[in-house]
Amino acid sequence: MAKLHHASSLVRRGTRLACNMGSGREIQSHSQFGFPWIGLHLEPRGKTMKKILFATTALVMTAGVAAAEVAVTGDGRMGIVYDGENANFNSRIRAIFTMAGETDGGLTFGGSIRADNSANGTVGAAGNIFISGEFGKIAMGDVDGALENAVGDLSGIGYSNANSIMEWYETEYLNYTNIQDPYLLYSYSFGDFGFYAGMSDGTAGGMHGNTDKDTPRFEQYSVGATYDFGDFGVAGGYESRKAENYEREYQWIVSANAAFGDAALKGFYGKGKAYNFAGNDYDVNTGDLIAPSVFQKFDQYGVSFDYKMGPTTVTAFYRELSLDTTGDAKYYGLGAAYNLGGGATLKGGVMKMDRPDGAYIQDNQSGSIIAQDETVADFGVVFKF
Repeated sequence: MAKLHHASSLVRRGTRLACNMGSGREIQSHSQFGFPWIGLHLEPRGKTMKKILFATTALVMTAGVAAAEVAVTGDGRMGIVYDGENANFNSRIRAIFTMAGETDGGLTFGGSIRADNSANGTVGAAGNIFISGEFGKIAMGDVDGALENAVGDLSGIGYSNANSIMEWYETEYLNYTNIQDPYLLYSYSFGDFGFYAGMSDGTAGGMHGNTDKDTPRFEQYSVGATYDFGDFGVAGGYESRKAENYEREYQWIVSANAAFGDAALKGFYGKGKAYNFAGNDYDVNTGDLIAPSVFQKFDQYGVSFDYKMGPTTVTAFYRELSLDTTGDAKYYGLGAAYNLGGGATLKGGVMKMDRPDGAYIQDNQSGSIIAQDETVADFGVVFKF
């Protein structure tokens, strides 16, 4: 719009604005909000006209802002990892896309996915999507089961805990493989109480290019609940899983956590029956059981302790998995973290694994078998963007 002529009108969102300017007059222009590309040519005189156009332009700019939001965040790390035999550099950076919106009726919906997992997100094997309201929240995709959402894990140590060898503080769950994704999770909370329920559809997921929805894989379901007393909380639940031509696996877990000033303590106990529970008992590519497949009873328990001193947090954990047939597996470690501020944290830790004869652990990244008894360590810096 080069000029505003006499008796002409400017229509913005249904508002008719009339301006009275002498014909043939050269009009000086300026931009509103400091953005030249949305500037309107205005007569230096006429404060009322300026205010109306200013407000109208603001409405145009802000229209639809509340409709949907997309945020880009990320994380990264770099440092050194010792796997029991060799020390190697280890680094990673990831972009994370988080989307959110709201319906006219007040329902909230959204989702999140990492850029490196975008392909598997198209088949529900990575990322997650949800809708929520007064009825609770329904999520689908690569989401944890109800029991895992309720109980969680012990406090972790080290900077590279995305590597399987640095995840020994994690509680054993039956739904850790994403072969069964997309997984369905329902959650609801009121007051200090929280409830979770989850299930799989019992067919092969889309991970690693597997789009065969007629192939049976896991019939899995889980329930969990939490209650928060303030500085003390409890949680518990049950989960079950069955693969075709195999016995049904199951377990229940209860946990408690407490905070005492700068200290925090968490513990859990679980019991059930599963195939080769001490190892990576399902092939990460096909979901099939891999040898040795011993269907046995088990008990597991663990405890972690955190103590914060200013920007420094010291963490220790101990976890034990008692197997009815092959013996006990023990995991313990000590680590520390120093908050540098701005989203950067120095982290390091040392962990020890003692596993029974005949048991093993498989690295989900490389597929290699890790020794039964191993000491691992790492040190590095992690970033949140």
